[in-house]
Amino acid sequence: MGRVLGGSFRMKGQKMKPEELSQKLQYQTQKEVDELQTILNKLNGMSLVLSKAMKNGVVVDKKAYNDFAQKYNDLVKAVDFDLNRAKLRQAKTFDLEK
Repeated sequence: MGRVLGGSFRMKGQKMKPEELSQKLQYQTQKEVDELQTILNKLNGMSLVLSKAMKNGVVVDKKAYNDFAQKYNDLVKAVDFDLNRAKLRQAKTFDLEK
């Protein structure tokens, strides 16, 4: 693992320039945002499928559906919260570059 010493990043005997560190942080935060956005999009797609199934009578056990819907909503809120946190980290990373 690396550590910051005197404004440079050291990793296994190699020095990383501040610009390289900034690029690495930008890449990591962008990757995290993209992954969370993909998860959220897939969850939203699943919600549409389940809603259509409920409306078309495919899902007949309303209690089970409602229990699932509550857990699903909690999951979406958690992913959305993580996505917003990742976006804030990304914004801070871009601000550090300036």
